Amino acid sequence: MKIKNLFTGVVSNERADIARALIRQGLCEALEADTNAPEGEGVSKLPPKFNAANFVKLDPAWEVTVLGDHDQKVLAIRMTLGRAVYNYTGQPEHANAKAVWDGGGRYVNGFGREIPESILKLYTEQWNDNPNHRDPYGEVKPGPHAGNETMKSMLDAANYHLRTGQVAHNPVSKVVGAAVGLAQSLGILPRLD
Repeated sequence: MKIKNLFTGVVSNERADIARALIRQGLCEALEADTNAPEGEGVSKLPPKFNAANFVKLDPAWEVTVLGDHDQKVLAIRMTLGRAVYNYTGQPEHANAKAVWDGGGRYVNGFGREIPESILKLYTEQWNDNPNHRDPYGEVKPGPHAGNETMKSMLDAANYHLRTGQVAHNPVSKVVGAAVGLAQSLGILPRLD
């Protein structure tokens, strides 16, 4: 059955049962009549207030701002998307850095997307002009295996406690050990025995 996605406008051919389900949810519209619909399973639509076509696509609002109070002010790039607000306070040269792996990747700035060039240029200028407003703990570009190194150190600590028979009385250690054990059982982390 030929349908059109109301969010993206993409036209595709889908199995009739899948197409009917998407149309019922208000996510797609039929571009051809469904002559094989079961009895009582005709093309139905949700009330207009639930139709996906009525939702407004949100575009992020970008700005360069100064966060903090009178004691410590920090320069930041702010992205507002609906009611959600995200900030980046790191080094300008790493603002649009990506961590890439086989089959995927992500931006490390916390926005999940590239920062517009005009905003990044303004942020860089203010970063260079105001060294007192730089975040000393700002985000930095992680190494290609920073997460793996952290997990390895946690695994080493957990394995040390297992080999020596020492029991950690710190509840955080118990949680870390449980997380490492789970990761090992799922095959995410190798056992280092």
